[in-house]
Formats: sequence, structure tokens, C-alpha cells
Amino acid sequence: VGQWVRYNLSVKESSVPCHHIVLFMNRHLEQWNGFDSRTDKERFLLEQELSSYFPTCRVQILLNGPSSKTALDKIPETEPIMYGFLDTLSDASDSLSPNLQRPNLHPMTVQPEAITWIRLLRRQIWECIGKAP
Repeated sequence: VGQWVRYNLSVKESSVPCHHIVLFMNRHLEQWNGFDSRTDKERFLLEQELSSYFPTCRVQILLNGPSSKTALDKIPETEPIMYGFLDTLSDASDSLSPNLQRPNLHPMTVQPEAITWIRLLRRQIWECIGKAP
């Protein structure tokens, strides 16, 4: 995930530096209001790890649903936000919840040669531990 974010920061074409990175997780409908305790701990640890890699950026992991609107509203609309989806890592089926649409959200892309590798790695992790990384 760190390499994916690093790639997007390096190819970003803008005069305004990006200080906000939001990674969305798609959850089942019964979990739209929040994470269970185990997932919340994993989310917190991943945020901490990524924040240490990118000290000039605020990294947040949020649900791709209405409950994340308040967190996004705290970021001024004049500041760009790079976003991506942790569950699928830029799969063509990714779509942002309609409640979260903002003009300053910019999607992250995966290096073209890395898409297949990332999907194979994700599938292997899923098969070994029974959940997505």
C-alpha cells in the first residue's frame, strides 16, 4: 500500500501539494456505521504505519459510505485529497459512495505493470489468512 501511495504522489501533476490521503474500505451493508473492534485496530495500525512513511500527509482509512462524510467535511475543499480503495486496489468496479462526492477528491491509480501483480498478491493473502489485506 505504501508503494502504491508513493507512486501516486510522485506522478501527481499539480502545483498544490497533497497533504491528505484517504483510503476507503468497502464493507457489507450491515457494517456501514463503523468497523468492528478487530478491523478498527487493524485500520488504526495501518494508518500509523502509513503516516510514518508519509509524515507530510494525513492518512485516513474510512468506510466507503455515509458515515465517512463528517471526516471528509473537516478537510477544506481547497485542499486536494488523493483517495483509493483498499479492498480492491483500483479495480474497475470501484466507485465512490454518492454521499462522499467532492470536487477536491482525486483517485489514485495503480502502476499499469503492477495491477496484475497486486491482484495476485491480494488473492494469495486472502487464501492464506481468509481476509483481504
